[in-house]
Amino acid sequence: MYWCYIILALIIIFYILKPMPEIRNPRTIYIFVTGGYDSIFRMCQLAMSHTPVQGIYLNLPNVDGTLHHRRNAKQEMSAIHAVVKELRRMGYGQYIYPIQVVTELKLSNLVRNTCNRFYKSGCWTRPVTQYVYMMELSLQMNKIIETGVLCDPDAVVYKTIGKYINPRTKMLDIDQVATAGDFELMIFRNLKFPLCGNTKQQMLIYAKKNGFEHILKKTISCWFPDSRGNPCGRCNMCKGRIKF
Repeated sequence: MYWCYIILALIIIFYILKPMPEIRNPRTIYIFVTGGYDSIFRMCQLAMSHTPVQGIYLNLPNVDGTLHHRRNAKQEMSAIHAVVKELRRMGYGQYIYPIQVVTELKLSNLVRNTCNRFYKSGCWTRPVTQYVYMMELSLQMNKIIETGVLCDPDAVVYKTIGKYINPRTKMLDIDQVATAGDFELMIFRNLKFPLCGNTKQQMLIYAKKNGFEHILKKTISCWFPDSRGNPCGRCNMCKGRIKF
Protein backbone atom coordinates (compact mmCIF):
# COMPACT_ATOMS: atom_id res chain seq x y z
CA MET A 1 0.00 0.00 0.00
CA TYR A 2 2.78 2.41 0.92
CA TRP A 3 4.42 1.74 -2.45
CA CYS A 4 1.36 3.19 -4.17
CA TYR A 5 1.76 6.44 -2.26
CA ILE A 6 5.48 6.53 -3.00
CA ILE A 7 4.91 5.98 -6.72
CA LEU A 8 2.16 8.62 -6.76
CA ALA A 9 4.44 11.08 -4.97
CA LEU A 10 7.24 10.40 -7.48
CA ILE A 11 4.86 10.98 -10.38
CA ILE A 12 3.71 14.28 -8.89
CA ILE A 13 7.31 15.39 -8.29
CA PHE A 14 8.21 14.44 -11.87
CA TYR A 15 5.49 16.61 -13.36
CA ILE A 16 6.27 19.49 -11.02
CA LEU A 17 9.96 19.48 -11.97
CA LYS A 18 9.40 18.74 -15.66
CA PRO A 19 10.00 21.89 -17.74
CA MET A 20 6.78 23.10 -19.25
CA PRO A 21 6.86 23.58 -23.02
CA GLU A 22 6.77 27.24 -24.00
CA ILE A 23 3.39 28.28 -25.34
CA ARG A 24 4.26 30.72 -28.10
CA ASN A 25 1.64 33.25 -29.18
CA PRO A 26 0.45 32.14 -32.65
CA ARG A 27 0.73 35.75 -33.82
CA THR A 28 4.47 35.81 -33.12
CA ILE A 29 6.55 37.28 -35.93
CA TYR A 30 10.08 35.92 -36.38
CA ILE A 31 12.60 38.44 -37.66
CA PHE A 32 16.33 38.56 -38.29
CA VAL A 33 17.79 41.46 -36.33
CA THR A 34 21.28 42.89 -36.70
CA GLY A 35 21.24 45.96 -34.51
CA GLY A 36 21.02 47.99 -37.70
CA TYR A 37 18.54 50.69 -38.68
CA ASP A 38 16.21 48.60 -40.87
CA SER A 39 15.66 45.50 -38.74
CA ILE A 40 15.39 47.54 -35.54
CA PHE A 41 12.80 49.77 -37.19
CA ARG A 42 10.74 46.69 -37.99
CA MET A 43 11.13 45.28 -34.46
CA CYS A 44 9.88 48.57 -33.01
CA GLN A 45 7.04 48.74 -35.50
CA LEU A 46 5.85 45.27 -34.55
CA ALA A 47 6.24 45.59 -30.79
CA MET A 48 4.54 48.98 -30.73
CA SER A 49 1.61 47.55 -32.69
CA HIS A 50 1.27 44.91 -29.93
CA THR A 51 2.59 42.10 -32.12
CA PRO A 52 4.80 39.48 -30.38
CA VAL A 53 8.32 39.50 -31.84
CA GLN A 54 11.01 36.83 -31.82
CA GLY A 55 14.30 38.38 -32.89
CA ILE A 56 17.02 36.14 -34.31
CA TYR A 57 20.66 37.21 -34.42
CA LEU A 58 23.17 35.33 -36.57
CA ASN A 59 26.46 35.37 -34.68
CA LEU A 60 28.38 33.19 -37.11
CA PRO A 61 32.09 33.66 -37.92
CA ASN A 62 31.57 32.95 -41.62
CA VAL A 63 28.29 34.79 -42.07
CA ASP A 64 29.81 36.75 -44.96
CA GLY A 65 32.25 34.13 -46.17
CA THR A 66 35.75 33.17 -45.10
CA LEU A 67 37.40 36.22 -46.67
CA HIS A 68 35.05 38.89 -45.35
CA HIS A 69 34.92 38.81 -41.56
CA ARG A 70 32.97 41.58 -39.88
CA ARG A 71 34.14 42.87 -36.53
CA ASN A 72 30.87 44.25 -35.22
CA ALA A 73 29.14 41.35 -33.43
CA LYS A 74 29.79 42.83 -29.99
CA GLN A 75 28.51 46.26 -31.01
CA GLU A 76 25.48 44.82 -32.77
CA MET A 77 24.44 42.76 -29.74
CA SER A 78 24.99 45.78 -27.52
CA ALA A 79 22.72 47.84 -29.78
CA ILE A 80 20.03 45.15 -29.79
CA HIS A 81 20.05 44.92 -25.99
CA ALA A 82 19.86 48.72 -25.70
CA VAL A 83 16.86 48.79 -28.04
CA VAL A 84 15.04 46.00 -26.21
CA LYS A 85 15.72 47.71 -22.88
CA GLU A 86 14.21 50.95 -24.18
CA LEU A 87 11.16 49.20 -25.62
CA ARG A 88 10.61 47.56 -22.24
CA ARG A 89 10.92 50.92 -20.52
CA MET A 90 8.28 52.26 -22.89
CA GLY A 91 5.92 49.45 -21.93
CA TYR A 92 6.34 47.08 -24.86
CA GLY A 93 8.52 44.44 -23.22
CA GLN A 94 5.70 41.91 -23.10
CA TYR A 95 5.76 41.74 -26.88
CA ILE A 96 9.46 40.89 -27.20
CA TYR A 97 10.78 37.38 -26.63
CA PRO A 98 14.45 36.95 -25.61
CA ILE A 99 16.72 37.30 -28.64
CA GLN A 100 17.64 33.94 -30.17
CA VAL A 101 21.38 33.96 -30.93
CA VAL A 102 22.52 31.44 -33.54
CA THR A 103 26.20 30.51 -33.19
CA GLU A 104 26.25 27.33 -35.27
CA LEU A 105 24.49 26.59 -38.53
CA LYS A 106 25.55 24.04 -41.12
CA LEU A 107 24.70 24.90 -44.70
CA SER A 108 22.91 22.24 -46.71
CA ASN A 109 24.31 21.24 -50.08
CA LEU A 110 21.16 22.57 -51.74
CA VAL A 111 21.52 26.08 -50.34
CA ARG A 112 25.29 26.20 -50.71
CA ASN A 113 25.31 24.96 -54.31
CA THR A 114 22.41 27.16 -55.39
CA CYS A 115 24.00 30.29 -53.96
CA ASN A 116 27.30 29.37 -55.55
CA ARG A 117 25.49 29.33 -58.90
CA PHE A 118 24.11 32.80 -58.15
CA TYR A 119 27.69 33.93 -57.59
CA LYS A 120 29.04 32.33 -60.76
CA SER A 121 26.23 33.85 -62.82
CA GLY A 122 27.24 37.32 -61.66
CA CYS A 123 24.13 38.02 -59.53
CA TRP A 124 26.07 37.88 -56.27
CA THR A 125 29.40 39.44 -55.37
CA ARG A 126 30.28 36.57 -52.99
CA PRO A 127 29.20 32.91 -52.90
CA VAL A 128 28.44 33.18 -49.17
CA THR A 129 26.59 36.12 -47.61
CA GLN A 130 24.33 36.59 -44.62
CA TYR A 131 21.35 35.81 -46.87
CA VAL A 132 22.66 32.28 -47.38
CA TYR A 133 22.39 31.64 -43.66
CA MET A 134 19.04 33.42 -43.44
CA MET A 135 17.60 31.10 -46.07
CA GLU A 136 19.16 28.04 -44.47
CA LEU A 137 17.79 28.79 -41.00
CA SER A 138 14.32 29.64 -42.28
CA LEU A 139 14.21 26.31 -44.09
CA GLN A 140 15.58 24.34 -41.13
CA MET A 141 13.11 25.96 -38.74
CA ASN A 142 10.35 25.65 -41.32
CA LYS A 143 9.15 29.12 -40.38
CA ILE A 144 8.56 32.33 -42.22
CA ILE A 145 11.18 34.80 -41.01
CA GLU A 146 11.20 38.49 -41.80
CA THR A 147 14.26 40.43 -42.88
CA GLY A 148 15.05 44.13 -42.79
CA VAL A 149 15.95 44.19 -46.48
CA LEU A 150 14.64 47.30 -48.27
CA CYS A 151 14.88 45.72 -51.74
CA ASP A 152 17.31 48.30 -53.05
CA PRO A 153 17.56 47.69 -56.84
CA ASP A 154 21.34 47.45 -56.49
CA ALA A 155 21.21 44.85 -53.69
CA VAL A 156 21.97 41.22 -54.46
CA VAL A 157 18.64 39.94 -53.13
CA TYR A 158 16.62 42.28 -55.33
CA LYS A 159 18.74 41.41 -58.34
CA THR A 160 18.03 37.74 -57.69
CA ILE A 161 14.33 37.64 -56.80
CA GLY A 162 13.11 41.24 -57.02
CA LYS A 163 10.73 40.62 -59.89
CA TYR A 164 9.20 37.68 -58.01
CA ILE A 165 8.40 39.47 -54.74
CA ASN A 166 4.65 39.73 -54.33
CA PRO A 167 3.84 43.39 -53.48
CA ARG A 168 0.98 42.29 -51.21
CA THR A 169 2.57 39.46 -49.23
CA LYS A 170 6.16 40.79 -49.54
CA MET A 171 7.26 37.19 -50.10
CA LEU A 172 8.40 35.11 -53.04
CA ASP A 173 5.51 34.56 -55.45
CA ILE A 174 5.78 30.79 -55.75
CA ASP A 175 3.28 30.54 -58.61
CA GLN A 176 5.18 33.11 -60.64
CA VAL A 177 8.47 31.32 -59.95
CA ALA A 178 6.95 27.99 -61.03
CA THR A 179 5.54 29.53 -64.21
CA ALA A 180 8.95 30.96 -65.08
CA GLY A 181 10.65 27.67 -64.24
CA ASP A 182 13.17 29.31 -61.86
CA PHE A 183 12.74 26.57 -59.27
CA GLU A 184 16.13 27.12 -57.62
CA LEU A 185 14.75 30.39 -56.26
CA MET A 186 12.45 28.36 -54.02
CA ILE A 187 15.16 28.44 -51.34
CA PHE A 188 13.89 32.00 -50.67
CA ARG A 189 10.36 30.78 -49.97
CA ASN A 190 10.44 31.24 -46.18
CA LEU A 191 11.91 34.75 -46.17
CA LYS A 192 9.66 37.79 -45.97
CA PHE A 193 10.59 41.36 -46.94
CA PRO A 194 8.03 43.59 -45.15
CA LEU A 195 10.06 46.78 -45.73
CA CYS A 196 10.42 46.20 -49.46
CA GLY A 197 9.42 49.38 -51.27
CA ASN A 198 10.23 51.69 -48.33
CA THR A 199 13.10 54.13 -47.99
CA LYS A 200 15.08 54.94 -44.87
CA GLN A 201 13.71 58.48 -44.98
CA GLN A 202 10.11 57.22 -45.05
CA MET A 203 10.88 54.97 -42.11
CA LEU A 204 12.37 57.89 -40.18
CA ILE A 205 9.23 59.96 -40.76
CA TYR A 206 7.13 57.03 -39.49
CA ALA A 207 9.38 56.65 -36.43
CA LYS A 208 9.06 60.36 -35.60
CA LYS A 209 5.26 60.18 -35.84
CA ASN A 210 5.14 57.11 -33.62
CA GLY A 211 7.67 58.20 -31.01
CA PHE A 212 10.64 55.92 -31.55
CA GLU A 213 13.10 58.02 -33.53
CA HIS A 214 15.36 58.06 -30.47
CA ILE A 215 15.52 54.25 -30.59
CA LEU A 216 16.77 54.26 -34.17
CA LYS A 217 19.65 56.46 -33.03
CA LYS A 218 20.82 53.55 -30.87
CA THR A 219 21.36 51.35 -33.95
CA ILE A 220 24.74 50.56 -35.48
CA SER A 221 25.54 50.73 -39.18
CA CYS A 222 29.17 49.70 -39.49
CA TRP A 223 30.84 46.44 -40.41
CA PHE A 224 34.28 47.33 -39.08
CA PRO A 225 34.04 49.56 -35.97
CA ASP A 226 37.25 50.31 -34.07
CA SER A 227 38.09 48.93 -30.63
CA ARG A 228 35.96 51.62 -29.00
CA GLY A 229 32.94 50.82 -31.17
CA ASN A 230 33.25 53.93 -33.30
CA PRO A 231 32.14 53.52 -36.94
CA CYS A 232 34.87 53.26 -39.55
CA GLY A 233 33.12 55.69 -41.90
CA ARG A 234 34.31 53.78 -44.96
CA CYS A 235 32.26 50.58 -45.29
CA ASN A 236 29.07 50.40 -47.34
CA MET A 237 26.95 50.41 -44.21
CA CYS A 238 28.52 53.63 -42.97
CA LYS A 239 28.08 55.27 -46.36
CA GLY A 240 24.41 54.32 -46.43
CA ARG A 241 23.72 55.47 -42.86
CA ILE A 242 20.81 57.90 -42.70
CA LYS A 243 21.44 61.33 -41.19
CA PHE A 244 19.28 62.14 -38.18
